[in-house]
Amino acid sequence: MDALMLEGWTPILLSGIVFAIGMFITSRKVSRKSLFSTSTVLSMICIGGNYF
Repeated sequence: MDALMLEGWTPILLSGIVFAIGMFITSRKVSRKSLFSTSTVLSMICIGGNYF
């Protein structure tokens, strides 16, 4: 049995978890408008990264 079936996905999963924790902490410190702006910009970067 493969112990590390997600071997190639581990960095992606870890970065997603770190990003989610960072957004949770950020949401407690900044206004809602700046949080939505940051989320929108990062989403556009991720979507654009998939096409190039």
